[in-house]
Amino acid sequence: MQKCYRANTFKQSWLSVVALAICLVLAQGCAEYHVAMKDADPAVLPYKANMIHSLGWGLLYKPQQITTKCDTKTGINDVVVKSNYLYSLVAVLSLGIWMPIEIDHRCQAGSGEEIILGNK
Repeated sequence: MQKCYRANTFKQSWLSVVALAICLVLAQGCAEYHVAMKDADPAVLPYKANMIHSLGWGLLYKPQQITTKCDTKTGINDVVVKSNYLYSLVAVLSLGIWMPIEIDHRCQAGSGEEIILGNK
């Protein structure tokens, strides 16, 4: 007669799922794309974050525009586009119907403003 190991199998599979979930949370990656001007001189200001959403595979809200309060003479210094595991998971689970993404920007230093040299 064979012994039934059903309880052990369920416990092992449950522990595997929990371990996988913990690994996914701890290994959460973040893709970051940075677009900067050739002669960048950013103002000493934090990045201004904007969350945009693509709905219906990009058919709605096309093209998306983000407005800024940067000085028109100096303009935007750099833009950072960020995505992470959660944003990708939302896009996959919704079959691409909803795709969130974060776009940060920073203004360029105007006359008389302190500038940052080197990396951000």
